[in-house]
Amino acid sequence: MKTGADMVCEPAITAVEACKILGLKRAATVLKWAREGKIPCIREGNGKGAYVRFRASALDAWMRQKLNSSALPLASSPEAVQ
Repeated sequence: MKTGADMVCEPAITAVEACKILGLKRAATVLKWAREGKIPCIREGNGKGAYVRFRASALDAWMRQKLNSSALPLASSPEAVQ
């Protein structure tokens, strides 16, 4: 089990970055899906000052589940870069 300095927190990404991972053209679509609860997201704050962030690993897992296959590497995974 990792503790203290060994633990690394995955950075939260913006809708624009999530858009690239999901292969979409518009960040507005990502935000709409987050608002509708269709994709995993992190909500911070309430009202007009609220914002939404994402974790690349959560989006990758969500896409794999939707594709119902872990056999094909996604563009965001290290296997696809090789």
